[in-house]
Formats: sequence, C-alpha cells, structure tokens
Amino acid sequence: MRIQEQMDPNASDFFRFAKVIEGCRFVATRSCAELEADSLSLLQKLYQKPVIPIGLLPAGENDSERDDSWDSLRQWLDGKTQNSDLYIAFGIDSEPGPNERVDHPIIPGFKDRVLGRGLVWTNWAPQKRILAHLSIGGFLTHCGWSSVIEALGLGRVLILFPGASSDLGMVARLLVDKQVGLKVLRDDRDGSFTASSVSESIRRVMVEEGEKIRKTAGGMREIFENVKLQTKYLDEFASILKNYSGMTKST
Repeated sequence: MRIQEQMDPNASDFFRFAKVIEGCRFVATRSCAELEADSLSLLQKLYQKPVIPIGLLPAGENDSERDDSWDSLRQWLDGKTQNSDLYIAFGIDSEPGPNERVDHPIIPGFKDRVLGRGLVWTNWAPQKRILAHLSIGGFLTHCGWSSVIEALGLGRVLILFPGASSDLGMVARLLVDKQVGLKVLRDDRDGSFTASSVSESIRRVMVEEGEKIRKTAGGMREIFENVKLQTKYLDEFASILKNYSGMTKST
C-alpha cells in the first residue's frame, strides 16, 4: 500500500487499523494473561502473528503534584462515611455521541441542587487519590482503560457508561463479564439512555448489590495492584524488543 493511500483522509479508522496490523510483525497490548487469557489467544489467531501482553502499566502517584487541589477535595471527602460517595469522571477526551447534545458542561443550578450532598469539581482532579479514599463506594466511568486500571487497582466497583468509540464498549463488556461493575442500559437501536437507566445502575451498585460486586472488584487487586507481576510483563517485553533489535541489525 502506497503512503498516499495510507494518508487518504477518507480512509476509516478501522481500515487504517487493519493495515497497521497487516504490516507489523507482532502486536503489543496493555493487558495480561491473568485478566484475559482467552482474548489474547483469540487475537493471536485472528491476527496470525504474536500478540504480546506488556502488563497493565499502573500509574504511580506523584505526592507533590497539585497538593492544593487534593487538600480541598480530601477535606470534603473526610466528612463522608465509608463507601457512601460515588465518583463520576468521563476523561479528558470524552465527547458526546452523535445523538447526544451537551450545550453546557454543567447544568445551570446543578451545583446548588447538590450542595451538601455532592461536590462538582471543574478543575484538574487527582483521580487516583480520590479513588483511594475510603468514602468512595463506586466509580461511574466512561470506561477509559487507564481509569479502569486505577480503579480496579484500588478495588473500586464500576458503573460503566462507555463513550462513543468502539474500544470503550469492548472494555465495558469485559468488565461486565468479570462481574466488577454494571453497565448503564442504552437503547440498542440508537444508543440513547434515560435518567432512569442511569439512576437504576447507580442504585444497584451503591445500595442494592454493592457488597457482592465490591467483593469481586476487590479481588481484582491481586492482578491490578500486583507491581511484581506487571513489572515482569514489562521486563519480558523489553527483552523481546532487545532481541528483535539485534536480529534486525544482523539481517
């Protein structure tokens, strides 16, 4: 395939992705066999080339980063009881779907309506520190993989509200299968949702089924929080790259 065809602005993302897979010698993915061995095996069969898990790459925490933000948030969280708060965040790149219109990021008057019960934070927020707080009983997420890794590394239950891209929907399906969260129901025809479907999912996680799901999500810490295991994957991948580089130079 010529470079001009690869840069064709009319080429779909799926087409570009397929061409990249077709042209590479192996595929590296941010995952591990302990989490999804069957999926990794299936990918290898579909791609007809090695699929190498590089681990979950859990992010570290910078204690000196934006302390002023955390001090204010922690003071509010400290006033709440254990597992009583729902943390909601949709990621920095989250955008409305084709049938979703958002004229205002925050509905006028919403801050006043939740005053005393909730906190609306419009600036940068230290997500990992928030998720680690004992008052957090659930996380309503757009299913971004980095956010999921942070949450399950802390054993947090997930309310899955995937964005418009296909990979977020696949992440949500994986997590439902693992029984670590519940997905907000949408209309199968157009992907729309209602206030009732969102509130029902929140109620089930925070009130009705929370302890059962929380136990399963907590068990995931053995994988997501296991630094030794994840480092092993990264070291193995680095070794593969080193050997591959040596083979390339000698040919």
